[in-house]
Amino acid sequence: MLNQLVIMGRLTQSPEVFTSENGNVVRFTIANNGYKEETYFIPCVAFSKNADTVKNHLDKGDQIVVVGKLTQRTYQAKDGTKRTAFEVIVNEITFVDIKQKGEPKAEVDDLPIPEIDQDDFLPF
Repeated sequence: MLNQLVIMGRLTQSPEVFTSENGNVVRFTIANNGYKEETYFIPCVAFSKNADTVKNHLDKGDQIVVVGKLTQRTYQAKDGTKRTAFEVIVNEITFVDIKQKGEPKAEVDDLPIPEIDQDDFLPF
């Protein structure tokens, strides 16, 4: 079954970096303008090399394209209630408009579009 999202948006705040036994983990949220000027806030999680890329190169306001899969997890909140969270596990990151240290923002003219394996594609 195909589970792949491609989302373009801006980071809403600086990424949160955590260290685990398997390497860095980074959580961040991107804002995406949707239908009729609605804005969607999409939580994302990056691991390993993608986490290092986010940690070292991205900050609040940077525009990126994220390719990943939608996941659902449950957890227990501080008040003891059971909660459900949806988030995107990042597989690829493309810089669109990021700030360079001490330089004006860089822009990318031709944005690569990821290829989807046609064997997994369902036309309906």
